[in-house]
Amino acid sequence: MGIDIVCIDSDAGSFVRHRFARALAASWVVLVTVGTMSLVVAAMVQSADDDVDVTVAVIGTILVIGVFVVPLIGAAAVGVAVINAIHRRGIALLALPVFAGAVILMPFAAFGAVMNLLGIDVDPDGPTNVEPAYQMFAMIAFSVLSVVVAWELLGWARWQLMASNDGFLAMRGWRPRGWQVFSNLRTALGLPTFVSNFGRGRLSLSVLYFLVSLLNVGIAAVFALPFLMMTDTQPQNGAVLIAIGVVLVGLLALNLFGLGERMAGLANRRATSQYQGVRAWDARPPIVFLRTFDQDDERLPALVKHPLLRLPGGVSTARTLDEILLEHASPYGPVIAIGDPRDPVPPLGAARIFVPEAGTGWQQVVSGLVRSSQAVVMCPNDTEGVKWELDLLAKLPDLKVAYLANPELSPETTRRLFARIVPGASGLERPDPAGGQTPIAAFKTAGPDPRWRVLTTAIRPSVQTYTIALNMALQAMLGPDGTPLVRPPKARRARRRRAPAPARGEPAPISHRP
Repeated sequence: MGIDIVCIDSDAGSFVRHRFARALAASWVVLVTVGTMSLVVAAMVQSADDDVDVTVAVIGTILVIGVFVVPLIGAAAVGVAVINAIHRRGIALLALPVFAGAVILMPFAAFGAVMNLLGIDVDPDGPTNVEPAYQMFAMIAFSVLSVVVAWELLGWARWQLMASNDGFLAMRGWRPRGWQVFSNLRTALGLPTFVSNFGRGRLSLSVLYFLVSLLNVGIAAVFALPFLMMTDTQPQNGAVLIAIGVVLVGLLALNLFGLGERMAGLANRRATSQYQGVRAWDARPPIVFLRTFDQDDERLPALVKHPLLRLPGGVSTARTLDEILLEHASPYGPVIAIGDPRDPVPPLGAARIFVPEAGTGWQQVVSGLVRSSQAVVMCPNDTEGVKWELDLLAKLPDLKVAYLANPELSPETTRRLFARIVPGASGLERPDPAGGQTPIAAFKTAGPDPRWRVLTTAIRPSVQTYTIALNMALQAMLGPDGTPLVRPPKARRARRRRAPAPARGEPAPISHRP
């Protein structure tokens, strides 16, 4: 069996930019929806007769909002699904001139604002109060910010245009099918993929992630403000422009103080807490996660070079392997792991099954889970328990297994471990394999001619390297489209009466015991 060695550094290097672009896209969905609603309400208020009773006006406004909310949400969902149907290179070709134009034109807008402040070529009959000066200062600030944002998005569009298909799919992760318009909308708003399969709790999670996207609107709207200031500078509209600017700057300031990041963390904790009851509503063969318990609290950093990329909530959050696996493996099946008996509180991540700490009972549970699974993701080390698990997996040659490098091990130890796992890969033990690269994942590709594929990276362990490696492994073994949800018979008979997720500290229910 042959071996392919693939470097993932190019795709991992664009990871944060891609997440940044996704966060801004979600904010634009919110901005367009909320902005349309605001225009409808404003038009109604403006057209109302001054003699109309206040109560009648309020009731009428509520009715108008109610009439427009559902069509707007439906239109947003359809619009997101249509955009997702466009080929990635088509999106890149549309985005490149927009962002390149912003990089070129915004400095001219800032230069014009500076000239205005200095009194050069300014109409002497024009307004001389504080509003034009305030507006020009705002124009300079937002123009500079627009250039920085546009430059990052320009790099994202270039990557999307040039990336390989495997690299792009690994970066993007699983996406709902085109006809699943509301699942596409939830994904566009930043909801984790596994929320699409929830039977209950999606509404509250949607609200939380909607608020995260709303906080990011202050960043997404920086393109609109300079153009708005250039096209409408009438004194009577100055108050409106100031109000809009104050709201957007306020949202931006809230993100600067970390509110967006905290809100995203709250939404993630709520989502993963509800996921502990996955076996009650998901009967697909599981994705089993094998690791040492010490890894449960080890968080991987999201390596961010530019401070601007840290602003959107959730983009630069440090995550555990558990969380990354849950996000990207759940479209294929329920993600299950053995819980640490020393800590009965499930951490963020895979649903836990708790077994007694003493004896070999855990081996029977692991063996049953592995044999009933459709894939196993393992993060090995040199402990005795892990060696037993490696021997178990070696006895099941047809099982789909993805081995991930343990971030706690040194590069030298990782190379030796992967050289033992991958048959015929003794060359990985060399001090500088593949030009200084270190293995981060190994798996067998599916198809008539299966081969071992070893992914390598020179980047230190991070959210981006493990996300790319895990997605490449899952998509190569199980395909990019995921596995359709299969509900247990009891859940199918009583969809509206599903049991709530277990409280934190309680073991997750098991519908199919190994």
